[in-house]
Amino acid sequence: MKRSLLLILILFCTSCSMQNSTPSEPVVVTPMVSTEDPTIPIPDCQPASGATFRLQQISDTIVELIATGLQPGDYPRVFFNSTYNGKNAGPGGMYDTNKVLESGEYFFELGRLDPPEDKVSMTWEIRLQHAHGVECASIVLP
Repeated sequence: MKRSLLLILILFCTSCSMQNSTPSEPVVVTPMVSTEDPTIPIPDCQPASGATFRLQQISDTIVELIATGLQPGDYPRVFFNSTYNGKNAGPGGMYDTNKVLESGEYFFELGRLDPPEDKVSMTWEIRLQHAHGVECASIVLP
C-alpha cells in the first residue's frame, strides 16, 4: 500500500514538473548575425522607387535605421563602414536583420559605431540592401 501511494506521488510530481517546463507560447527568435570585417564590400547604391531611408541618431554610437516602402516579410541586410577623409578608417561589417513589417516599414538599431581611439568623430556609410534595391545614407558621429 505504501509503495502504491509512493508511486502515485512520484508520478504526480513528475507530471507537474513536466507541465511547468513546457512553454505555453512559442518563442520567436529573429536571428541577427553580425560580421565585422572592414574588407566586406559594401554594395553600390540602387535606390528603389517608392522606398525611403533615413538614419536617426540615438546616441554617440547608435543610430536607428528607418525605411518605408519595402517588401513586407523581406529580411534586409545592413552594411556599414566608416570613412575619414574619404578613406576606409575602421571597422565595418554586415548584419542579417529583422523582418520588414506588413506595412512595408522597417526599423533597426545599429550600435557599436565607435570611432577609432585617435579620432573624435567618424562618418558612417550605411547601406540597406533589400529585395528591390540598396538604400544609402551617411551620418557623422558623435
